[in-house]
Amino acid sequence: MHSPLTMYSPLTVIIPFLNEGDEVENTVKSIRETNREYIEIILINDCSSDGYDYERVATIYNTQYIVNPQRMGVAKSREIGVSLIKTPFFILLDAHMRFYKENWCDILVSYLEKEDRALYCLACKAIDKSGEPINNLIGCGAKLFLYGNDFSKILQPEWITEEIPYQEKDIEEIPCILGAAYAMSSRYWNYLKGLSMLKYYGADEAYLSLKVWLEGGRCILIKNTITGHIFRTGTQTPYAMYWPHLFFNKLIISETVLPEDYKRYVHAKLMALNPEAYMTAYAELIKVKDDIVNLRSYYQAIFTKNFDFFKQINQKYIDSENTDIPSIKINEEDGIRKVLKSVYDYLIKNNSSTIGFGVGGLGEIMYMAEYASIYAKDELPKVKKLLDELLENSKLEQFDFETGLSGLAWGLNYLNRHFHAFDIDEQFKESDKLLCNVLYDKIQKQDFAIPGGALGISFPFMERKNNKTLNDTIDILLRYINAYIFRYKDRIPRFTLFEITYFLILARDKNFCISDSLHLVSQVLSDSDKTDYLSECISAYLMIAINEKTENSSKDFHYNTLRKSAACREAVLAKVSEIGIYKGYPLLMYIFHAMYRKTQETVFRDALAYWKQETALKTASILLHTSVLSETEKSFLYGIAGAAFVILKTNQQ
Repeated sequence: MHSPLTMYSPLTVIIPFLNEGDEVENTVKSIRETNREYIEIILINDCSSDGYDYERVATIYNTQYIVNPQRMGVAKSREIGVSLIKTPFFILLDAHMRFYKENWCDILVSYLEKEDRALYCLACKAIDKSGEPINNLIGCGAKLFLYGNDFSKILQPEWITEEIPYQEKDIEEIPCILGAAYAMSSRYWNYLKGLSMLKYYGADEAYLSLKVWLEGGRCILIKNTITGHIFRTGTQTPYAMYWPHLFFNKLIISETVLPEDYKRYVHAKLMALNPEAYMTAYAELIKVKDDIVNLRSYYQAIFTKNFDFFKQINQKYIDSENTDIPSIKINEEDGIRKVLKSVYDYLIKNNSSTIGFGVGGLGEIMYMAEYASIYAKDELPKVKKLLDELLENSKLEQFDFETGLSGLAWGLNYLNRHFHAFDIDEQFKESDKLLCNVLYDKIQKQDFAIPGGALGISFPFMERKNNKTLNDTIDILLRYINAYIFRYKDRIPRFTLFEITYFLILARDKNFCISDSLHLVSQVLSDSDKTDYLSECISAYLMIAINEKTENSSKDFHYNTLRKSAACREAVLAKVSEIGIYKGYPLLMYIFHAMYRKTQETVFRDALAYWKQETALKTASILLHTSVLSETEKSFLYGIAGAAFVILKTNQQ
C-alpha cells in the first residue's frame, strides 16, 4: 500500500471516470509521485462496465473510492465529488493525465489562497499513452465560440494555443477553462451552484467559466504548470456520446445565465443543426422549467457583470469581427416545418373518433386539411376520407361549440374551403331551431362562454347572413349581453369578459347592431384585473380592436401597453403554460401576429417569432413525451391540433 505522508494539502483531487482501465492508476500514480504533501484523492467510478478492478487502485494509492449505482455523467459526478471534500480547495481532473512539475499542488494552493473568486486552469499539452507529446503546442485555456455558421460549435470552447517554447508567465486571464485541470474554492463553487442541472457530458467548462466572469470573478490560466492529457475522439472514447445530452446542457446555459436575444439564438441554431436531438433535449427542458426560472432568478441577483462584458474578454482571442447576433427568422427554421409534419403524421394515424370540433376528430381534421393543402396536396383525398368516415360513424349528443352541433356547423363551413362538399344552410336548417332553443336556455342561465355557452352556439349563425331567423337570434343575444354587462360589470369572470368582448367585435365587423355594448365593455375591461401577462396582452389587444374604427385618445396607451408586453417575454414564460388556443401560447402568437400585420413593427415580429418557437417546442415535447395522447391533448381548442394550426396560419400570412 502507498504510504501517506505526514503533511496534508488543503487541496482535494476529484477524478470522475468511466471505463478508463489502467489510465486511472497512471493518473493517480503521477499525482502521488509529483507532490511531497499528502493530497486527498476521490475516485468516482461512474458505473464502469469494463470489469476493471478499480477498487484495487484505490487501495494501493490510499484514495477515497465512490461507485455510482447508475451512470450519472461527468457533471453530476463532479458535483458528488465536491460535496464530499473536507478541504477548502479542490481540483477537477480527468482520469488520463500526467504531471511533470514537482509540488504543483503547492503552487496551485498559493494562488487559490490569494484569490477566492477565481477559477484556475492549468496549461496543457496533448500526449500519447507513453506520456510523450503529440505536437509542439501548449493549450492555454480557451475562447468560446459564440457566433457563426458552424452550429455544432455554439457555446463550445476552442483552444488558445502557443507553440513550444512559449512565453511562460505565471498567470494570465482566459475567457474559458479547458484541459481538464480546474481548481477553485469549495465556497465559490457552492455560491455559483457548481454544475447544477447539467446532464451527463458536455458544456461544463463553458457553464462554469461564464458564471465566474458574470459574477465578477476571473478565469485564470496558471501557465508555469503544465499537465499532460491523453485526448480521445470518436471511437476512442470508452463510452457512448449522446447529442441530446449535449444540447440539453447548452440549453441550460442559455436559459439560466444568458440574455434573452442570445438564448433565442442558441435555441434556433441547435434546432437547425439537429431538429430531432434538439426536440428531445427541449422535451427534457420542459420538465425542469420551474427549476430553471428559480436558478435564473438567483443568478440575476448575484451577477455583477453582463454578457457584453464577457464578450469583450472573449473578443481578445477571436479574429472574427462578428460579435453581434445575426438576425434570426425562426419561422423559416426547418425545425418548425418538422414539428408541423410530426403533428400531421400523428393525427393522420390517431384521429379521434368523436365528431367534436373543439375537442374531437373534426378539429383535428381541420388542421390536417390545412397542412395538406399547403405542404402535401396529394394527401387531401386521404383527409377527406377521414372526414367522411367521421361524419358517417359518429353520433352527436351535444349542442355546444366545443364538442357538439354548433362546433360541427362552424368546422364544416371552414372545411368547405378545401372540399366544397357541404351545403351548410341545407344541412343544418333542420337543426337551427334546436340550436336556437339551446341558445335561449344558455342565455337564461347567463352562460356566455365560447366553448360550452351561448357565444359558441351562435358562432356558426354569423356565417349565414342570409338567414333572417338566425340574424334575429343574434340580435336578441346581443341585447342580453348588453344587459348582462351593465348589471354584472364588476363581477364578470375575466375570461368570460374577454370572450364577450371578442364576440362583440366580431359582431360589429359583420355589421350587427351592437348599440352601446362595446363602449360599455371597454369601460369594464379598463377596470378589470390584468395582473398576469396573458390577461394584460389580451386586454390591450381587445381595447385596440374596439377603438380601431374610432378616434380614441386611449388608443396610443393600449398600443404602448402591448409593445411593452411584446418586449417582456422571458420572465413570464413559466406563467403561460398552456399549449391550447383557448388560454395558451398560440393565443399570444395570434395576438402578436395580428399586431405585426397591422403595424409592421419589429417588436411585434420578434414577439411572434418567440411565441411561435415556444409553441412549436412545447408541441414537440408533448409528441416526444407521450406515446398516446388523450383527445384533449390532440384537440383544436386545448391541444396540439390547434397549436399547429395557428403556427401554420401565421407562417403563411
